[in-house]
Amino acid sequence: MSTFELAYLEMPGRAEAAKLLLISAGIPYDNTDIKWGQIPEIAPFGQVPYMVEEKEDGTRFVLGESHAIERYLARKYGYLGKNLEETAYLESICDNGGAMADKFFGTFMLEGEAKEKSTENFLQVVVPKYIKYHEEILTKNGTNGYYLRDEFTLAEFLNAQMIRLINFNSGKEVFSESKCPAIWKLFQNVMGHPHFANYFKESDAKLEEHRSILINARSK
Repeated sequence: MSTFELAYLEMPGRAEAAKLLLISAGIPYDNTDIKWGQIPEIAPFGQVPYMVEEKEDGTRFVLGESHAIERYLARKYGYLGKNLEETAYLESICDNGGAMADKFFGTFMLEGEAKEKSTENFLQVVVPKYIKYHEEILTKNGTNGYYLRDEFTLAEFLNAQMIRLINFNSGKEVFSESKCPAIWKLFQNVMGHPHFANYFKESDAKLEEHRSILINARSK
């Protein structure tokens, strides 16, 4: 069986869906925290996240880019549909969630007036559009909190973690049961996954630590 290393910054971010996928599949992995500005030479494109797979035959596969990592693992372990149409459908949902995350992270890194304008657009335009379409998609599948039948796929993991990080980092209930019940059901399904409790406990602690660092840095 292959063994994996997943490397990302010391804070939760773009590697979350890949980690949840491996945990759900019961595949052990080594989590490597990378300090900002200290990206190792092995990292493709000089950035994180990256994945290192050590195969049974001794060969090594190194892969960069978060979405490429997620989809490689999802295909390998059966979390991306059962045929081409299902795969394409789930990938479209992942792409939409990924675009949402990109807009949030872009807003989060800004300061001053630029941050205020970007945040306003994100909350008043981007989020409502996302909620509208994902509520419709999830409702068509029975409002059971899944995009396809009643099974976990990469789409659930990616979108739930985006919601988790947006709510935490914004300090607001951007997403909630009252605002988007079908999406919230999906979020609760992932958060309640029986294999994720320990991971979320550790991840939440890292989020709190990182938020404290940001608050202290901005107060100086």
